[in-house]
Amino acid sequence: MTIYRFRPINSILSEEDLKGENLNNKKSYDELRAQEVYHSPLHLLNDPMEGYMDIVWQGDNVVWKNLIKHYVICLEHVINLSFLLSKEDILKSSNIPIFKKYSDLPTKEYKSLIDEVCSKFFSNRKIIKFIKIVSEEPFPLRRDEILLYITNLHFCIIDIVWSVYYKKGLASKKLQIPKMNLKFFSDENLEILSQFKRSDHKEIPEFLSSVSNRYFEQIKLITRYNNKEDNKNKAFLLFDFPSLYLKETERLLYPDFTVACFSDNHDNSSMWSHYAQNHEGVCLQFKTKNKDQTLFFGNRPIYKIRYQKKFPEIDFFQSLGNLPMPHLYKEWLCDESNNISGSAKFLNAKNENKWREKYWKLGYKFITTKSNDWKYEKELRSIIYSTIGERKKSIKYDFKDLEGIIFGIKTKNEHKIKIIKIIEEKCKIHRRNDFKFFQSEYCPKDGKIAKKELGFLKFSS
Repeated sequence: MTIYRFRPINSILSEEDLKGENLNNKKSYDELRAQEVYHSPLHLLNDPMEGYMDIVWQGDNVVWKNLIKHYVICLEHVINLSFLLSKEDILKSSNIPIFKKYSDLPTKEYKSLIDEVCSKFFSNRKIIKFIKIVSEEPFPLRRDEILLYITNLHFCIIDIVWSVYYKKGLASKKLQIPKMNLKFFSDENLEILSQFKRSDHKEIPEFLSSVSNRYFEQIKLITRYNNKEDNKNKAFLLFDFPSLYLKETERLLYPDFTVACFSDNHDNSSMWSHYAQNHEGVCLQFKTKNKDQTLFFGNRPIYKIRYQKKFPEIDFFQSLGNLPMPHLYKEWLCDESNNISGSAKFLNAKNENKWREKYWKLGYKFITTKSNDWKYEKELRSIIYSTIGERKKSIKYDFKDLEGIIFGIKTKNEHKIKIIKIIEEKCKIHRRNDFKFFQSEYCPKDGKIAKKELGFLKFSS
């Protein structure tokens, strides 16, 4: 099977090749000469839903308490950090220490502080009742619902953290924050919530959560708009932290990864416009091989994108695979008395391999799922999971796998000549005489972008 990769000129040629040209501050990567396929982080791709995780939460009392305890540890860390920052330093989501664990706390005094905060929080009768309700939930909670709960718990946790600071002499004055007093978790509201959970109308809490979150987002925006001081760090702590925390917890599930995008066609004008510099770039034509019903580009598997209405669900407590097993066991799946959560069925040696297989299968599934809006791209992709320490962004390919290059309708002649010279040199080194160049042009018959072989451009081996 032949696959195609659209590239802008600045990605294909070097800075020296393009010297004196106006690149609009874009870097040059010399991919053609280096025989490299660049793998991009998802946030640089043009679909904001790339890698979207449709996470659901369902578990027993053990994992819910551990999730809230983890929230406390992360929130306390950021509050502490805010004391140390200058006015010019702005808190960011990367400041949330999502991989921090209780055993990382450096001193007994620090652990005692967190213990006191958690003890005060979990001894509250309303919190006990709330955790019992969600632990017995027959249906998984979705993102909007858990965000609503965490947002309403948030001010209470800040208030407790600050009161412990004040008691221990770590804060000089009491904090002035909105007094929520767990009103959302009143006996009346918890009873209504419990009735919904026992009914067949599981979509009602989700709908109400979505409405409440949109309302809260508007209140946040109005509050900041009316605040002349616009203290970004204060807004981060008071308003932004819950949603950013939830987003950051996605990193606990799967490693970071980068992707390289290919297509099984070269004739779509939109693809040329979006990915090949408005037809001024080129399209690389690669060959692949099929082995055991898997497509390979060199020695790397290539995955076809699934286009569908919805993204696959990911069970949060069953998918914490980016944590070392001892960390996962101690910090998430066991309580203080070493009682094991029901979500830890996979921990024994017999089930762990099956769980890992299912875990990675789901991981590749959500990475290769896009909405139907992108179906026209007919995309395939190479995926690189990062190892600890560094994210790999490029892979080398064998020159024999590059069958040809298609020039865009608007590719400049000077760029074509430089590309031809690079390929000529490589053909000499690799003793090839079968490399093909093509020119793209509009085909009025079918309204697509056709490729016509430039048959005179041949190199002797």
